Amino acid sequence: MKSEDFAKTWRFPSWSVAAFLYGALAHAALGQQCITNPGNGHGYKLTQARYYGFDDEGPNPDQPDWMAAEAEAVSQGCHLVTINNQAENDWLVATFGSTQSYWIGLTDKGSENTWYWISGESAGFRNWDAGQPDNFGTPGNGEDSAHIWGGRGGRWNDLGNPTSAPAIGVPWHGIIECDTGSVACPTVSEWGLVILGLLTLTAATLVLRGRVVNSSA
Repeated sequence: MKSEDFAKTWRFPSWSVAAFLYGALAHAALGQQCITNPGNGHGYKLTQARYYGFDDEGPNPDQPDWMAAEAEAVSQGCHLVTINNQAENDWLVATFGSTQSYWIGLTDKGSENTWYWISGESAGFRNWDAGQPDNFGTPGNGEDSAHIWGGRGGRWNDLGNPTSAPAIGVPWHGIIECDTGSVACPTVSEWGLVILGLLTLTAATLVLRGRVVNSSA
């Protein structure tokens, strides 16, 4: 096969390989690192595991819940996210997606109907959806964990343990927030992803160019 024909044959696959490599590397990088919010300089990432809601009946060993999500964050020197204002809320939705639900660090555990941030911060911002929080279907137990509600424009809802409430029995990731420069959460910026993409494209091009050279030798 002539080198020109080989190059034409592999032109489309080269972009496919590059896109695959970029996606794989970016996913691996974001799985270990944080994305920096330019508004406050903090780093954010998702929990590695998915978790269920939480209520006053306590943790369910068979279903890791919101408290376990916070424990994962604390193990890294961080907390589930504290959302201070609408700009931060909008950034989280734009960054992690608007169709998925994510646990945040807001709870009323031990103080029914008085919601507070598990990080200890005193941020007064709330972005509840209409009619929320409502402790739906859990009299005496309460829905004690808050989440960004997927598909609701970034608004929030409260949920409890699915074994004690007619809540959605689907585990979600939590959003972890770490302070600027946290050793447990090195950051990766948008420019970092661009550079990663360029390096990936370069590597793919070199690999394919080497195949063309070998085929024409």
